[in-house]
Amino acid sequence: MKFRLNYFVIFLICSLLFVFLFCDKTKSPLEPVIKEIDKAILNDMVENINVGIYGEIHSVLILYNDSLVFEEYFNGCHQNSIECINDATTSISSAIIGIAIQEGYVNSVREKLLPFFVEYSNIAFNDSLKEAITLEHVLTMTAGLSWNDEILNQMYNSRDWIKFTLDRPMSENPGEIFNYNLGGSMLLSGIIQNTTNMLVQNFAKSKLFQPLGIKSSYWLSDGTGKGSTGTGFCLRAFDFLRFGQLYLKKGSWTGQQLISEEWVEISTQKWVKPHQFWWKDNEYGYHWWRYSESHRIAKILQTNDVYFAWGWGDQFLWILPHLEMVVVVTAGNFEKWRAAESILWEYILPAIL
Repeated sequence: MKFRLNYFVIFLICSLLFVFLFCDKTKSPLEPVIKEIDKAILNDMVENINVGIYGEIHSVLILYNDSLVFEEYFNGCHQNSIECINDATTSISSAIIGIAIQEGYVNSVREKLLPFFVEYSNIAFNDSLKEAITLEHVLTMTAGLSWNDEILNQMYNSRDWIKFTLDRPMSENPGEIFNYNLGGSMLLSGIIQNTTNMLVQNFAKSKLFQPLGIKSSYWLSDGTGKGSTGTGFCLRAFDFLRFGQLYLKKGSWTGQQLISEEWVEISTQKWVKPHQFWWKDNEYGYHWWRYSESHRIAKILQTNDVYFAWGWGDQFLWILPHLEMVVVVTAGNFEKWRAAESILWEYILPAIL
């Protein structure tokens, strides 16, 4: 009996030591403690959206830990409404280029731009600077082509948007200056067509949208029928969220690697810092945006790994990997630039954190 008692005491002491040393449930300061979602905060968000504080919001969707935890539509929109995501189209184009590289149609982002377009034998202002442009320069908005909003409108009024863009004179050395250029993004459409022998609309449908179950979409096209890879792609907000979930899962969808994990990582990291004042707190990857460490969101999150697609009129798709969260906001704020953006840190993150 005495032996059994001592054995029991020793066993109890060892068990307590094991719990103390190895089963401490407290989180590291670097790992946010995730609580239940605060619905009251999100209700406040809805009230302020309804009174117009954030402009004309169309939808807010939150995917958290693989569950759709919030889905609301506003201003007459509903789940089946087709939203034009405008410049956020560029992030979908980045995914399409990644797939083309993964499948061997394009060798790498280091490939020179002009050899993709042998059908244009008389490109204007062709010089050594233009010949130095690479696919990577296009993806990072550093191609060096002369460009502004007025020129973008001229492109829309032309028949062949690729020819119009290739004919632009150079204003900087490639790779030196960030200059937001949706004409450059349109060149991705031609690269896909000339390397795969498929319109970008068909290539994207086969390789990306059908596997994701996206059935309702629309492409803006130029006069030659080429789908725009710069702006004007339209889809449901819920399907935009699916695209974000694909990136959250590092390119994998139901066991199929639609986009290589390497491309997801490379394309969404910082490659360039825009120098313009209105983007002073932003960084840019391969057609994806990021928040710099000077942005207020970096002070809210202990891990600033947010990257996002962003379209004119306040179309946002945020991916927050360490929180296992994807957020979509769509809107019609064409006269109220970035009015909806603060919804992320004023309501959604506080409701989660």
